[in-house]
Amino acid sequence: MDKNQISSLCKIENPPPHPMTMFKEYLDEAEHYLKETYGVLNLATANSKGEVLNRTVVLRGHDEDGIIFVTERNSRKYLDIQENNRVAATFLWMYHKKDDPEITTHQIRFTGTATELTPSQIQTFYKSEPIYYKIRSAICECGKPVNWDELKSKHDEVLGNYLDGKETLEKMNGTYTAIHIKAETVDFYHSKGLNVIADRVVYRRDSEGKWNFGHVCA
Repeated sequence: MDKNQISSLCKIENPPPHPMTMFKEYLDEAEHYLKETYGVLNLATANSKGEVLNRTVVLRGHDEDGIIFVTERNSRKYLDIQENNRVAATFLWMYHKKDDPEITTHQIRFTGTATELTPSQIQTFYKSEPIYYKIRSAICECGKPVNWDELKSKHDEVLGNYLDGKETLEKMNGTYTAIHIKAETVDFYHSKGLNVIADRVVYRRDSEGKWNFGHVCA
């Protein structure tokens, strides 16, 4: 029996000096193989009491410092961030590459601080939203108990006004916002196939803003 069928060790080859370079490489590959579902991440927040909550959000952008998502100011995640802006975010991608029977697994974990974007940046994101999201922002208060029939009536009224040209939905209602996570650590996990020991490369930003990185045990 081939010894590699019993156990083998993965390696992340030639990690670049900046974590967002590797993030973009992994993201592009995930988009290619996973199509519509590639941009989903798990976001964890904690309030001032230390009560932790995680949820799934959609990646809306990224830059040299980190990643961006959108939310509502009446949501638990936003309220948590106002009390404690330290957050964690995780991407998990698993897929078969073309003509490759082995599964590639990539996990990327971010830790850092979350802050709101500027009003003009938030407006840019809002303009790009589909109509259903703008209606949701106008009629829904995240986590609040609701009478479904009343919500449906409100939804149909707003949608009708939009279709009749009475409402453009171009103006934000004051709750929509966009959040940037400035990464302090970025942890990449890679494995491929069965009976393999994964590899990790962890990047840490120092007090001068420079990135230090190296392999760590998975």
